[in-house]
Amino acid sequence: MPQSDVIADGLYLYGSAPELEALGAAYMVFSAQDAHLVGAMFMPQSSFDCFQGSRDGNELALQITNSYTQEVYGYAIALVTDDVQIAAAGSSDLVLALDGFYELGTPGESEMAILSTCQAHYSSVGTEL
Repeated sequence: MPQSDVIADGLYLYGSAPELEALGAAYMVFSAQDAHLVGAMFMPQSSFDCFQGSRDGNELALQITNSYTQEVYGYAIALVTDDVQIAAAGSSDLVLALDGFYELGTPGESEMAILSTCQAHYSSVGTEL
């Protein structure tokens, strides 16, 4: 996989609103490790769906598991690229920009609890892409 297609290992938190806990907003928390993503999509005061995936060109290609039916479906989120990010490509502070989402910094305790549940789910079922 080309280096430009790899997401830096770490924890990520994004939201469709620029602040946490906005009712009606969608959020995603995920970890990236060795170009593999595991995380969750959720809304405040609601259930969450786990996902796994990877970067595929200019998008995140995700396989989301419905928390109620266990049905798995594909979902793609476009990556936003612009001249500023391209110029910073050699920099360690390149921010992963997702279309329609705001980067919200480091996940908090409640987001980490959701993420841990999804990580345990995928490790227990042994599911790989």
